[in-house]
Parts: sequence; C-alpha cells; structure tokens
Amino acid sequence: MFIVVLASLLGDGYKTPLKKTVKGINKSRAELVIDAVYPDAYINELKEKCDDDGGDWDETVDDLSSFITDMKELCEDEHFGSDVTANVKILDKKEITSRDRRNIEQHFENMGADVKKASKLKIEITVKGDEEKETIRVYVFTVKLDDGKWVVYADDRAMGRIVDKAGSVSKGIGSSADELLNDYSDVFNVFKEIQ
Repeated sequence: MFIVVLASLLGDGYKTPLKKTVKGINKSRAELVIDAVYPDAYINELKEKCDDDGGDWDETVDDLSSFITDMKELCEDEHFGSDVTANVKILDKKEITSRDRRNIEQHFENMGADVKKASKLKIEITVKGDEEKETIRVYVFTVKLDDGKWVVYADDRAMGRIVDKAGSVSKGIGSSADELLNDYSDVFNVFKEIQ
C-alpha cells in the first residue's frame, strides 16, 4: 500500500516532480507530493474549495501528512520492518504517443492547465526496510505545463500495475490499510471533489 501512495498520487526539470514525491513520502510531507502532482492553479482551487466548505487547507495538508506517516508505520509493522525508505531510479525516457498526449492533455485540462510537453519514463521504485525490500518497474509521465511547472502523472495502466505488483505488501496489511484509508476519507474527498 505504501508503494501505491508513492505512485498516487518525483533538480533537473522533468526529474523534479519525482524527487519531490519521494522526499514527500520519506519525510511525510504531503505538501511536496501535492505540489508534484497538481498544477498550481488547481492547488489554489483546492484551497478555496476547502475554505469555502468550512475546512482549513493547512489542516488538510497536515492530515494528509499524518496519513503518510501512519501508512509508513503500518508498512513497517506488517511488512518491511523499521526504517522504511523509498527510492526512485529513472531507467529510460521515451517520447509519448499521440494517444498518451491526448489522455494527458485531457487530464490536465480538467484541472485548468495546458500541457507544453511530456515524457514517458520507465522508473524503478524501491521501498525497503530492515527486513524486506520491494521493487516495482512502471511507466509514468512527467509533464511540463504551460506555466513551466513540471508534474508527475500516472495513468490507469500504471496505477493498475503498481497495485498488482504491490500484492505481497497488500496481503499483509490489507484490512488495516483499508481501515486507515477509511479513517482519512474526508481528507481524500477534498482532492476528489473538484476533479
């Protein structure tokens, strides 16, 4: 499940959002993950929506950081052992297909951003603790938006592959992870409402 969080949701331009995501997960800093995944205009929309609904954006981000911490602790207790860290290595960079470009453009159009360019990256995600180590290879996209910001995007195929590959971890923490996701459902709803 920790690996799924690492995907949901990575300074060299296209590498920046990957690095931010890993740092955000390793340090339980949700603001880094949010910044690596969403366009700035959309983040501002999320803040306004949260405030309009009587919530507090900073509290929402803190709650998401707490979720990352709790998920890491669960993964440590049930699978990896202590000192869980994640690393990402870029194995290959490819041009995107026209189909991928259309999907990426549609995704970011829904968030009010235009795509300037995108690359398809084959990455290797390694999560390890002092007892276990899991490695997954998957394709993700890094996207340069019209304002110059780089973000990371994982399509349904990538997310499905990550979930499939994370099977051994999920089996060990399944019901506990489900409970944890349920406990933080209000936080995740903030991010789903606008999309």
